[in-house]
Amino acid sequence: MNNAGTADWSVQPFHTGHLSLLEQIAADVDEKIIGIGSAEKSHSVRNPFTGGEQTQMISDVVSSFEIQIYLFPVVDINRSSV
Repeated sequence: MNNAGTADWSVQPFHTGHLSLLEQIAADVDEKIIGIGSAEKSHSVRNPFTGGEQTQMISDVVSSFEIQIYLFPVVDINRSSV
């Protein structure tokens, strides 16, 4: 297999639903690319964790997965061109 899966998430916090989805995807791909959505927002009721904290939560959980996982911050643009 040589394929990749992608996701764009805001994990506030990372929970068992996120884990279940990652486990399902990991069974089908060699690489997983995860964008941490709303990475610039933190310390609020809606976004209590920083982008770095979200990255660490995911890294801690997926460290045992046998696929390569890439994490990167995604900043909201607050614009809809549709």
